[in-house]
Amino acid sequence: MKFRTGTTGDPMVDRQPENMRIDIYERMRTLGKQRTTVDNAVFKDYVQNYQTAAMNGMDLSTTRAPTLAEFQNLYPDPGHAKIEYERNVVVPQIVNQSLRKYQTMSATEITMDVNSHVGINPLSSVNDKLIYERTFVAAQNTLKQREGDPAASVIQANIGVRDAFTKFSQAKDVKEAALLFQNYATLAKAEQERLGIVNRAILPEAQAATLARTLTSIPPGQGQKTVELLQATAAAYGSAWPEVFTQVQQKSPNRPSVQGNILVVANMRDAGAAITL
Repeated sequence: MKFRTGTTGDPMVDRQPENMRIDIYERMRTLGKQRTTVDNAVFKDYVQNYQTAAMNGMDLSTTRAPTLAEFQNLYPDPGHAKIEYERNVVVPQIVNQSLRKYQTMSATEITMDVNSHVGINPLSSVNDKLIYERTFVAAQNTLKQREGDPAASVIQANIGVRDAFTKFSQAKDVKEAALLFQNYATLAKAEQERLGIVNRAILPEAQAATLARTLTSIPPGQGQKTVELLQATAAAYGSAWPEVFTQVQQKSPNRPSVQGNILVVANMRDAGAAITL
């Protein structure tokens, strides 16, 4: 039986008969390729998850970023590895920083920041252009979100507004709720004005829609229940109730008879007169 030495560099393999050694070597090479394929797939998934977190404006301070060395393991050509690293890690990091800043910037400040990304980044020209494009999209999405749901956007971005809204949500009684909501409303409207939001709102859209469903849940003809529900709801929002009610009306389902009852009761000083509705 023939032997060869030094073929694989592994003494345990090279001491085997040739046919066995070749078989073992081929199996090792196959397993190595499979392991490399799995490792590469895991790494690519990690990169994708990192990109998603970055582009959603999440805090990356506790997340390990993929390294240039890891990209060099994946791409043998150093130049290619560097380009992929910049595109998949550095670009999302820069855009993430902008996204997080935009939450507290006015529309004018956002525009200035977007323009500042033109041609100043120490990256390849392709990735420099990519930063501008993605930053521009991020800016547009931020402004679109503000106009679509002004109250929710400032609650999310401003810790003072968020804390005030949380305290209102945790109020122990109606009287306390009214005071806490007024404090929240003052802060929310001031922040919306500072950010340059045109169509301002006092409630997050989701809460306004929920409140609309609640106020239209009583069937027509039950005026007493409608009055009691409206009185309790109005008391919880205190002096801000007229503004809250205006927003809620826009979210009410298309049920004219029920909505009509609410509109009548909401404008009555003598709630008892609504019992016959």
